[in-house]
Amino acid sequence: MIFFKDRYREFMRVSRQWRNLQDLKRAGVAHDPNIDPNDGGLAVFCASCPQPGINVSADEIESSNTPYVTILSGISTYSL
Repeated sequence: MIFFKDRYREFMRVSRQWRNLQDLKRAGVAHDPNIDPNDGGLAVFCASCPQPGINVSADEIESSNTPYVTILSGISTYSL
C-alpha cells in the first residue's frame, strides 16, 4: 500500500496566494511593483451603490425619506 504525504496546508497557502494575485489584478495594481495598496485599496467600484457626488447628489440624500446606505454582502453567484 502506498501512503501519500498530506499537502493540504501547502495547497491552502497557494490558494490564498492565488486569490491575492487575482484581487491585485482586478484592482489594476498587479503589474506595477511600486504601488502598495492600502486598506480598502483593492475594492472594486460599485456603480449601483449610492456614492455622494458620483451617482447621488447631497441634496437628494438630505431630502429623501429612505436612507442611502451601502450594504456589503457576499454573493457567491457573481464573479468577475
